[in-house]
Amino acid sequence: MIEVFDKDSNRLGEVSEDNIVHSGNGGRKRGFWHSVFRLKKKKEIGQCAKLELEDYGNDPNKFVLARCECLMDSYLRQKLSNHRWRNISLGVALFLTTLTPVVLIIPRDLEEVRFFAALMSAFAAIATGSLAIYGWHDSFLRHGYAWHLLQHERFLYLMKVGKYSGVGSYKGEDPAKVFAFQLEKIVLNEVKDWHAAMQRIEGEIESLFDTLGENNDANKNDAEEVVPDE
Repeated sequence: MIEVFDKDSNRLGEVSEDNIVHSGNGGRKRGFWHSVFRLKKKKEIGQCAKLELEDYGNDPNKFVLARCECLMDSYLRQKLSNHRWRNISLGVALFLTTLTPVVLIIPRDLEEVRFFAALMSAFAAIATGSLAIYGWHDSFLRHGYAWHLLQHERFLYLMKVGKYSGVGSYKGEDPAKVFAFQLEKIVLNEVKDWHAAMQRIEGEIESLFDTLGENNDANKNDAEEVVPDE
C-alpha cells in the first residue's frame, strides 16, 4: 500500500500499488511476469515491530490499529505469494507428469525422445520437491488463517462489541490493551505453527536424503556384483 498526501502534506489515505498506472510504462498496468513474481518492495512482518507509539501522538487506539493493519497487509501479501508459488509448482508438476507418457509413445526409437522424457520427469520431480521443501501450501493456509483472524478482531474492536465492549465481564478493561493482547496472541500462535511446520519439513528432508543414500548404496552393490564377460 502507498500512502497518499495532498499538497499540504495532509494524509488522505492509502491506495494499492496494483491500481496505480505508471506513466513510465506508457500508461499501461504492469505486465504478466510482474504480476506473477510480484517484483515490488514488500512490507514484511518485521517492519510492523518498528512502529512507535510516539508516531501516533501517543494514542494507543491509533497505534494498535496501525499495527493490526500492518500485520494484516504482511500476512495477506505472504498468503498471496505462497498461493501463487503453490499453483505454479503444482501446475508445472501436473503438466510435465501428464506430458511425459505422451512423449514416450511417440513412434520413434530416438535417444532424443527418451532424453526429453527423462528431462520432463526430472523437472516434475523438482517442482514437487520444491512444493514440499518450501512449504508453500502450508504457508498459504497458515498466513490466510492469521489474516482472517486479524480481520475478525479488527472489526470487533472498531465496533466495540464482545471483549471490546467494556461491559459485563470486560467492564473496566481497556479495549486497546485487550486488542493488543489478541493481536500478539494471533502472531504467537502463527509462529508456533511455523516452527512445527519447519520441524516437519526438516524431518521430510532428512528422510529424503536417507532414502537417496540407501538407493545409492544399493546401486553400488549391484554394480559390484556384475561380472564382466570374458
